[in-house]
Amino acid sequence: MKLRLTTDEMLNQWRLRRALEPLRLDCTVERLDGIDADKYLLDEMNGWYLKLLDTAPAEMLTLTDISKDVTVESKVDGEGVIKLPERCRRVMEIQLGCWQRPARIVEPDSPTAQLQDNPYSRGGTAEPVAVKRHRRLHLYSIPPETEAEIAALYCVMEPEEGFYEMDERALSLIGSYEP
Repeated sequence: MKLRLTTDEMLNQWRLRRALEPLRLDCTVERLDGIDADKYLLDEMNGWYLKLLDTAPAEMLTLTDISKDVTVESKVDGEGVIKLPERCRRVMEIQLGCWQRPARIVEPDSPTAQLQDNPYSRGGTAEPVAVKRHRRLHLYSIPPETEAEIAALYCVMEPEEGFYEMDERALSLIGSYEP
């Protein structure tokens, strides 16, 4: 089940799964010194969450189809470029209408990405390739004189401030997620 938690709800889950709650209520202790435990936990929790968005398997995250929010800028050499929104953390799947299957998404420094610079070695419509460079997604290959229509573009998006979105199973990784 997909969850959308507020900061307070996520902090409660974080405390519970880190054995910091439930609190003992049968005694009272007062101290005036010490650290701001919530601030420490929030920083740790946010770092964990961003790492989860960047590296966790797709089934543990909430994917958003942003195909209607972006357009492909086609170039004459068969390359297309999509400017990704600021909140896009990771592209999980891209499919153009002119391709036979979704593109293989590769890192910019991979050998496959380097092959895309040459029109004779780049992927075709049967084996399309997408390379994410900075805030842009470079698509190879778009057939000449073809309208590059985005059929699907599934991304991991950073939720708006104060919310955490994930599959319920991801909560079991609190404290142990080290990809």
